[in-house]
Amino acid sequence: MPLTASESLSLDITLPGRICRLGGDNATGKTYFLETLRDAVEAIQPDETHRVNKWLKKNIKIINSYSDEATIRVLKNVKCQLIAIDNADYVFHDHPWLPDHITYERNNQWIIISKTQIEGLGVSGDCVGVMYFDEDTHTIHSSYGIS
Repeated sequence: MPLTASESLSLDITLPGRICRLGGDNATGKTYFLETLRDAVEAIQPDETHRVNKWLKKNIKIINSYSDEATIRVLKNVKCQLIAIDNADYVFHDHPWLPDHITYERNNQWIIISKTQIEGLGVSGDCVGVMYFDEDTHTIHSSYGIS
């Protein structure tokens, strides 16, 4: 659900590594987290005096299993981006070159959201979190030692 003009959103996200994986059961808020991030980026109003806003709007990419082929192919050439991939299990199935690309390229920050562990992705244990939903609260718990 997009933000209205009267709403505001503050996100304070710390990513401990270049590749971070977020897992969790169905309906725990993984996609909601990315939709909120996407809505926040879309709500940014760039202007000449706010270079950071311009940079954010230009340099955050949200990819999911519905993204078209051209959008996914562009990932081979982007630099200095925060790229979030929702339903990565499906995206990687359709684009088997992508996990290796993410593992070996060093120019971007990645958030990988998947229900299952992605083999060969190169995510260190301190960069894995699990999303939980309890009552009205979404939380992310670090899963140290899981890769």
